[in-house]
Amino acid sequence: LPWQDPPEAFYKQIDVLLIPSRFEGVPLVMLEALARGIPVLGSACDGMKDLLPEAWTFEAENAAALAHTFSLTRNVWQNEVEVLQQKVLTENSIEAFKKNIYETLVHEDR
Repeated sequence: LPWQDPPEAFYKQIDVLLIPSRFEGVPLVMLEALARGIPVLGSACDGMKDLLPEAWTFEAENAAALAHTFSLTRNVWQNEVEVLQQKVLTENSIEAFKKNIYETLVHEDR
């Protein structure tokens, strides 16, 4: 889909977000979905591998692995999404950003 502005209508229409990237930093769309309590299945690379539960990730370019991941998580994602939602909301808040940028700029020993 093209850029959605505002994105709320898009997020209200989806049950799960799938990101099958080969390479990916920390996708904003992943953070947006998780902040709304929408589960995200993503290839096990970069920022997705770091944030998503291992059970929600799959090997890139492996359709069987994607199908297996979806099969395993489709009935149990509710058990984990609230924790991820709170993590995203807490660690990516304006307050957290201010604190992290301040500590980075003031503490040169980091």
